[in-house]
Amino acid sequence: MIDLLLDTAVGPSPDLREVPGGWRERLDRWAREIRSVFRRHPWALAVIADRRVMGPNEIAWFEAALAAVAPTGLPDRTVVDVVLLLNAYVRGAAQGSVAQARAERRTGVGADAWAAANAKILARVVDDDRYPVLAGILAAGALTPEDAAHEFEFGLTRVLDSIAALIDERARLSGRG
Repeated sequence: MIDLLLDTAVGPSPDLREVPGGWRERLDRWAREIRSVFRRHPWALAVIADRRVMGPNEIAWFEAALAAVAPTGLPDRTVVDVVLLLNAYVRGAAQGSVAQARAERRTGVGADAWAAANAKILARVVDDDRYPVLAGILAAGALTPEDAAHEFEFGLTRVLDSIAALIDERARLSGRG
C-alpha cells in the first residue's frame, strides 16, 4: 500500500526529451523535478530508501534519467551509476532541507539563528592546536549559514561537473574525444 502511495506521490516523470541541450541540461531538470517531489512529500524520503519494487511512475523517472545519459557513450553500468549518484545527491540534499525545516518547527529557532549560536559554541571549544583548519575557518567567519537553495545549487553543479569530467575522460580514452 505504501509503495502505491509513493508511486502516486512521485507522479509522472518529466519529458526530458523536450529540454533543450544535452545530457547535462536534462539531468539538471530531472534533479530539480525530483527534488520538488521530495519537498512536496518529505515522507517519501523514508519510504524510497527501503528495499521495495519500483512502481510505474518511479520506473519512468529512472528511464528518463537513464535516457538522458545513455547517448554519452558511457558503458551501461556507468550510465546506471551516474543516475544513482545524482539520485543519491538529490535525496541527501532533500533530507537535509527536510531535517532543517523539522528542527525549525520543533524549536522555533531558524537556521540562521541556530548556525550563529552553533558557531559561537564551536569558537569556544575548538582548539587551534587540535583543529587548526576549523579554527581558521571560524576565525575567518567562513562557517556561515547558507540557504538550502544555495547549497543545492553548489552541490548539483559539482555533481554535474564530475559527470562531465567522467564523460570527457571516457571519450578521450576511447579515442572519441
